[in-house]
Amino acid sequence: MIHKHLMERFVEILKNNTDNTLHSEVISMLNNIASNSPHQIAILTDSGAVPVFLGLLSSSYHKVQEDAMWALGNIAFESLMNRDLLLDSGIMVPLLHLLSSCPNVSVIRRSVWTFANLARWRNPPLDSTQISQSMFILQGLLQHKDPDILVDACLTVCYLSNEREQVQAVVDADICRHLVKLLVHPDRGVCTAALRAVGNVFHGTDEQIQVVLDLDALPCISQLMHYSSCIIRKEACRSIANIATGSSAQIQKIIDANIFPQMLKMIKTADSKTSKEIIRSLANASTFGKSNQTHYLFLINSLPLVCDFLTIDDSSVILLALKTLENILRVGDDYQILPNPYALAIEECGGLEKIEYLQTHENLEIYHKSFNLIDQFFEDEDDDMRMHPVAGIDQFEFSAQNLPEGSFDF
Repeated sequence: MIHKHLMERFVEILKNNTDNTLHSEVISMLNNIASNSPHQIAILTDSGAVPVFLGLLSSSYHKVQEDAMWALGNIAFESLMNRDLLLDSGIMVPLLHLLSSCPNVSVIRRSVWTFANLARWRNPPLDSTQISQSMFILQGLLQHKDPDILVDACLTVCYLSNEREQVQAVVDADICRHLVKLLVHPDRGVCTAALRAVGNVFHGTDEQIQVVLDLDALPCISQLMHYSSCIIRKEACRSIANIATGSSAQIQKIIDANIFPQMLKMIKTADSKTSKEIIRSLANASTFGKSNQTHYLFLINSLPLVCDFLTIDDSSVILLALKTLENILRVGDDYQILPNPYALAIEECGGLEKIEYLQTHENLEIYHKSFNLIDQFFEDEDDDMRMHPVAGIDQFEFSAQNLPEGSFDF
């Protein structure tokens, strides 16, 4: 156990000594002590270390600046209370100054890492003015050659744009252009962090999403869907799921990039988190897309794969699968084609049996949705054609091309 009076003594040494080497040694020692537990970080802050560390950021000795920033970054990482302490103490002014003007790579690396630790505490987020000011500095850092700086700059952008109203600051600072370029960076950590930041923009408004799409991001995301990292594949599919909540024109861009067939090919071997994002992508596309786009999902044989997810042990995924099926079935009903070809396809692949089984599910929402699907789309006593084999679909000539909204061309 390190006593508070010993910490206070070390802080006094930092205050009253001008030896840069001694400063660096003492800061390193305090960092090592404080990194052992939250309790010891609390002793460090109670000993008045924060204003001393902040003062040392103006040192002309880069090693002292780096060590002081390292200590502040560790303090910021520990808790929201510490984050607020640093903000109230005025850390943003010297931090942004170093990020924008310091020529030393080590200092910049440590500073942007500290910034990421400050930004990761999202509730409440940083002040909107501070976010806007910092975005233009981060834009410059995203053009750096150092992978560590790039990773933490991307993560900082990600943390600062976690809410939709904050995404506009990313767009205004022309950060999206650099994030898209970093999606294909050779360093895995860089492209992962860039993808997370881009994913936040894709969670924004249609106009914000369009900014990234216009930068030709979809081919990059398509490439990342085949990456060896499960995290990257999941984040790539998450981005597609977010884009699919946009306009029908944006959903069409996903279709034109041939991404949905790639996702369906992935789904059989994907981990559970990636699979969930794929199902969410299909649910969103069938919810927000036009009828011909929903029909396209049928044409690429998505129904059997969606039905397979009705039997897994994850209620949220089952609900997404049911929503997707409902959206596709509604398109069939809207055009008053009897029998509903999508209902026939679901029966043929065993989906109806799975939906029927879900009527015994313990989740009431799943029970109600499965009951309503059967009641609305499968139980029509006046329609004896309902049980015809799905081969009957062959008599129709489906076409996803030039399919006018409001009618089907069979």
